[in-house]
Amino acid sequence: MTGGISALPPSIVSAGSAFNTLTQRVTAALGLAALTSLATAQQAQLMADRSALLAGGGPDTDPRILTMEKRGPSGLIPLWQQLQIEVQAQAYSNVFLIAGICTLAGVLLAFVLRNGRPKTAEDAEPVEIG
Repeated sequence: MTGGISALPPSIVSAGSAFNTLTQRVTAALGLAALTSLATAQQAQLMADRSALLAGGGPDTDPRILTMEKRGPSGLIPLWQQLQIEVQAQAYSNVFLIAGICTLAGVLLAFVLRNGRPKTAEDAEPVEIG
């Protein structure tokens, strides 16, 4: 970012800095919103997938679940809490993986940036207008 600001003519450095700050803040907010929505969608999907694996009744039902069901809704709360913790951990793990991949892509793209001294007005070739 410093390289981009230093490449600007002195007359518009303050405007370029303001635009740079605005772009940083907006993209940070959009990135946070995207990762939050991804985590929420992951949690909903993982909860639905894992809940479908729990049989509510029948001969294949785990006897521990049947014991919890006999206690009523309060008996199933520990199972729900454990399931919620596992789902949340898996969703956050997936979000961190995606954030890490995006960061790695940014680092790789940073190596492609031009380097060297920025051109000044004295280095530029004259341009004829008209």
